[in-house]
Amino acid sequence: MSNKKYQLGHISFRPYEAGAPCDVVSPQAKPGAKAGNPCIDKINEQLIEEEIINKIKALQELFKAEMPHIRQNIEKIITNHINSKKQIENLLDTLLDMLPMGYGKREFKMLNNYYFTISKRNSRAYSRFYEETIKK
Repeated sequence: MSNKKYQLGHISFRPYEAGAPCDVVSPQAKPGAKAGNPCIDKINEQLIEEEIINKIKALQELFKAEMPHIRQNIEKIITNHINSKKQIENLLDTLLDMLPMGYGKREFKMLNNYYFTISKRNSRAYSRFYEETIKK
């Protein structure tokens, strides 16, 4: 069987045989799940890889678009001496989420340094979270 026959959404049922799998090309295939057909299994693996790559690219674009807004919020917090732990920690959490994608390192350090003037203990905890995140 050739790969051309199988397109996304294609289902091919073989005449029922005890234990015979059906062939399905599906982006929802569970990682590691096999259709029993090497051709279909390869296509499913490629679809999963493409989906993951596309999601990572979309996240990177989202993070890139959010950075100017985040920088403005940080500058506003520091300039206006805002001491809302909730507001600062929400931003720090967001920045921690962005670190593995290569965004927010400088902004995290700037905000956490400011946060140190408000809560030394919490700022130190965020410094540990930062170190753990960048080691991954």
